[in-house]
Amino acid sequence: MKFSDEQQKIIDAELNNNLVSASAGSGKTTVLTARIGEEVKTGKLTVDGMLVVTFTEDAASHMADKIEDKLRDLRNEAVSSGNNESASLLSTQIDLLPNAYIQTMHGFCSRVIKEKGYILEDGPMAEFTDPSCRILSESEQGVLLQNAVDYAIKAMYEECDSDDDDFISFTRRFGDGRSDGSLVGIVTSTYTTLRSLPDYIQKCEDLIQKREKRDLEGKIAFFEDDNDIPRTIVEYLESMKSMLLDSEFDSVLECHENYQIIKDMSNEEFLGKLISGIDYALDYYETHKGADFFVSLTPLKELGELKFSNVFQGADFRGDDKAFLAIVSLRHFISPGKWDDIKYANSYDLPPEYSYLIGFTTEQILANQKEGTRACRSFVELIKKTDKYYAEVKNNMHGMDYSDLEHTAYAILKHEEAATFYREKFEEIFVDEYQDNTRLQDAIIACFNRESGNVFRVGDIKQSIYKFRFADPKIFGKSMDDIISGRKKGNLHYLKENHRSTCEVLAFSNYIFKQIMSKDASEIEYDEKQRLSKASETRHGPVPRIVVTDKNVPVKDDGDKTKPESRAVFAAVESEVKRYLEECTRVDGSPTELKDICILTASNNQAETIARYLNGCTLNDGRKIKASGRFTTDVFEDLDIHRIINFLICLGNEYRDEYLASVMFSNYKFSNFTISELAQIQAFIHELNGPSLEKEPLMLRLRVFIEKNDSELAGRVKTFVDVFDKIRMSSMVTDIDDIIELVYRETGIKATIEAREGDSSKFDVFKDWLSESFKLRGSDLSGIADELEQMKIHIKQANIEVTDANKDKITTMTLHKSKGLEFPFVILVATGGSDEQKDTLESIMFDRDYGFFTEDYDADAITRRHSFEQYIYKMKMRLAANAETCRLLYVALTRAEENLSIITSCDVDDKTKASPMRKAFAQSIDFEEEQFDERHWLAGDMKLPYCLFSALARSKDGEKLRQIAEIGDLKQSNAVAFYDLDGNEAKGFEVCEISAEQIAELYEAQKANVTQVSEAADQEDAQKAKPEFDDEGKLVFPEYKYQDSVEIPFKLSVTGITGETNSSDNVHVDLHIKSIDDFESPNVSMLTAAAKGTILHRIMRFIDLEGIRNGSTMFELEIESLINEGYLNICSPDNARDVAFEFREGIEAFCKAPQCEDVINSFADGSARSEKPIVFSVYVDGTEGDSVLVQGIIDLLYKTGEGYTILDYKTDRLSGVSQEDRAKEALERHAFQLNSYAAACEEEGLNVAHKLLYLVRYGEFVEV
Repeated sequence: MKFSDEQQKIIDAELNNNLVSASAGSGKTTVLTARIGEEVKTGKLTVDGMLVVTFTEDAASHMADKIEDKLRDLRNEAVSSGNNESASLLSTQIDLLPNAYIQTMHGFCSRVIKEKGYILEDGPMAEFTDPSCRILSESEQGVLLQNAVDYAIKAMYEECDSDDDDFISFTRRFGDGRSDGSLVGIVTSTYTTLRSLPDYIQKCEDLIQKREKRDLEGKIAFFEDDNDIPRTIVEYLESMKSMLLDSEFDSVLECHENYQIIKDMSNEEFLGKLISGIDYALDYYETHKGADFFVSLTPLKELGELKFSNVFQGADFRGDDKAFLAIVSLRHFISPGKWDDIKYANSYDLPPEYSYLIGFTTEQILANQKEGTRACRSFVELIKKTDKYYAEVKNNMHGMDYSDLEHTAYAILKHEEAATFYREKFEEIFVDEYQDNTRLQDAIIACFNRESGNVFRVGDIKQSIYKFRFADPKIFGKSMDDIISGRKKGNLHYLKENHRSTCEVLAFSNYIFKQIMSKDASEIEYDEKQRLSKASETRHGPVPRIVVTDKNVPVKDDGDKTKPESRAVFAAVESEVKRYLEECTRVDGSPTELKDICILTASNNQAETIARYLNGCTLNDGRKIKASGRFTTDVFEDLDIHRIINFLICLGNEYRDEYLASVMFSNYKFSNFTISELAQIQAFIHELNGPSLEKEPLMLRLRVFIEKNDSELAGRVKTFVDVFDKIRMSSMVTDIDDIIELVYRETGIKATIEAREGDSSKFDVFKDWLSESFKLRGSDLSGIADELEQMKIHIKQANIEVTDANKDKITTMTLHKSKGLEFPFVILVATGGSDEQKDTLESIMFDRDYGFFTEDYDADAITRRHSFEQYIYKMKMRLAANAETCRLLYVALTRAEENLSIITSCDVDDKTKASPMRKAFAQSIDFEEEQFDERHWLAGDMKLPYCLFSALARSKDGEKLRQIAEIGDLKQSNAVAFYDLDGNEAKGFEVCEISAEQIAELYEAQKANVTQVSEAADQEDAQKAKPEFDDEGKLVFPEYKYQDSVEIPFKLSVTGITGETNSSDNVHVDLHIKSIDDFESPNVSMLTAAAKGTILHRIMRFIDLEGIRNGSTMFELEIESLINEGYLNICSPDNARDVAFEFREGIEAFCKAPQCEDVINSFADGSARSEKPIVFSVYVDGTEGDSVLVQGIIDLLYKTGEGYTILDYKTDRLSGVSQEDRAKEALERHAFQLNSYAAACEEEGLNVAHKLLYLVRYGEFVEV
């Protein structure tokens, strides 16, 4: 193989500390293996004298194969040339490969422990050096760490002498005062991060002492030295003042002469106050350039509390009214959260965090900072105790985690004996994917590398996308800086030539990243040394395509729950796939294939739903489109798997009534009982033995029922108990693999799901997960059951991954999973989404560089708010998140070999509707520098589409995009020219728009195709149906009558009763679950109405009503706080945000309503009750006879002077157009429910004066 000049230079580089910055597709693995081959061939290196560390097991295996191939090629060349000496040397080295140190960091650490573990035999880590000590599964680690934190918290409480103890004060910052659940979560996440650091407990102590020292010196965090924030604000205010004094601003007001900016103040008076406030801040800055500057902004903040008028109708902020953006932007600054619609987006805005710094005084900051330090000290002590207890619980399990491997090896290597051994052993150390190293891993290598330099590190900081695994790209960046500055010995090399992609893909990538990657904003400067360049063999291909799909898709009322935006994306992907397969050829002229295509998405859910959609599509020539990918299933969220887990827990202890009832209600061959049937059993037991037996375990009652009753139901119960006993007895002598197979066989669940869904593979994957997690427990079913239950309680979900081995399919996957892969055609779905938000603040936070940060906490008022230091740290977090997002985009674009399409969605006809492209364009089009600065990124949402479209906003090729976004014309002076790889101005990309009508046509055609295929399958099944009699004339019995029964919940609740209708005696009633579709939708990321209602009820229970009411609490921050504190842990953070913002207007309207003041007062005097449980009876037949008990929960019961008011929140979509029609419909649905609640309350002696429904979706109260 012929190498390029830059590759050959690195292959031949002298032994030293060599750092290689290798851009995407530059052949870094080829270069590394070629260097090893040449050094082995020349005798400079031996196979047993080298260490090669890779990132993953697959990479290690691939690297070993590549090295072996290289050495064999070199030996064959030696044989062919007659050089027997060289051939013999290479053969000897090849024989050493099976025992070579070519492995992951974890593999190397494990080897160190085996070889030198005796060094620690008397120390605290001795347990981890025992060869029988096993690696705990992730699920085991999760449970054990949770237990350790619980033990640590308990121990901290026991050490407290009084309620004034620092730790007691510290815990009051978390949760609702009833549990420490949110604190446990923060300790767990912080501790996990800390374990990626060397000497992490000492690091904690060093950081907290640094904070304590800063307090003693009276210094403010982030302001020990100069800080640019005051200067940036001053420059902004100067710019805004200039705009306000400009004649263009006067012209805007003259054109709208009747418009008043402030309702009760003339424009002249307000502008005078505004400019005066600006001047005061500018003058103050002359002598106050530190944290003491922010108090000078208080007069401006006071102006933000005035009553602003709505902006005049038809405002053209891209045309004649542009000067008025000075007022818009200033209001954003002094009154954040106002006028924040997409039409007010502009490039003048400061980051929102700047606004929250207004008014802080240095005295206030320092006082809160010192109080926060006390909390941080308690937190550090809790971390130390967690570390102690975590080690103990792992020792009890005779296990360790992967971090223990690294820390134990690190402890060994800090001993000179071990360090000397490996230093002398390894002539050269090779570290692959260096950008993904953690600080601990870097410290491990530093223990035994040679002072003269013998480490060859290769990677690409632009592809560091694993911060969630604690990878630290700063390590790579610092190493580069140290070599360049001469602070450290070594050589820096660059691999820039891309051997993968076409010239057009490379030029497009360069155009994007020269604008969005900078040292300050993205942690790497995309300069000439980082820019992608073509290799000698690089070919030309089509220019990338930007596909804009109109998400304003007409939707039929046919029961299809797929959102319009999802339909738009599905249809656009289908269109691009068909175009490629039907109209394109490969660059070399060969035909296109399904396996050429990779679709990259932000989330697993989106990848899976796109794959499912494509599997229902057909090409014009009749070929079926096939797609697959790597998907995850939430073990504790899948209903069928959840029920199997309940079964396993019940097998572990048959006296767990709640789990046994779950098994009885499940649709298994031997169960599928109804509530009414269970009630019959209970009634019989009551008549037989009275109250004495009613309190006995359910299994015992079932056995008595079988013995004393001879009905058909007793026969079914006997079958159930016999099968249950059979499985339980068998499970006592078998391991988890055999147990789960027996459960599958006896329940018939796999056949049921196969018939219902056509695919039962999730059970095979679940079995593999169980085997991996619990195989070592053997027949200890009780222990397995206990751990499964703990996992349900503590970690709530565990993911299992499903992969498809069929390679002749389109691949759909997340961006993170695409790293290291390449495809002829890449489709990037750039639609944004909350999956990419990474700037959430918690009550207490840890950063590897800056230390610990806390919220400000008022112990007297029992209130929390983000602190001064948190707001500043949040900006650093956001910039780090932005850097990761830019790198993720780099990985995505550089996966494409020949064709690249980017799909985004937008409401084309309504420019007031937000979209990722509109937001980015509005913030970018007026930017004058080629490279965006920190302020641009901090003012944006930092999602991947924002990064991408910021770079496309100022392109000449983006004219059609600007027209769709309707953000005005591009100034020629702001345009960023597109150049090809030879430096010539060229066309960079093409734009394609797909209309809503085209989308609807494609989507409906796909649905029709799926229906047609389904009907054909049904006909085939009907033809295969069994006749009434078999060939011998014997009667063919029908299938078990319960086989196809509807999936049923476990309880009857009042929400299942409407009007005067009564519950059926053989069907479970719950209006929250109408059909299986409520559980399983084609759009798996969609929330059911029931799920939304549950989340909404949590929000209404815990939200700061008074803060929202008086404006002291921002809605967005309050929702984030509820998420962070664990109040909304019944769902994912993304789902919580979706529901909160869907019902935001209704929630805020409730807070402003007079009724809310009554609620607040009732809570203040202790008379209000949230989620009050009640039980009442409903007659089964008419108005007399037998009755059933019904369980309900009153959302809110509060007291006024008239008596108690029952308030129930409803999220219904009502068909009524007018408020009166909606009220009538709501009463028809829910009056019976609230009247039942009222009757139950009256029985308790509570005087109910009012019964209110609050229709949250419409912000309307309805009295029953």
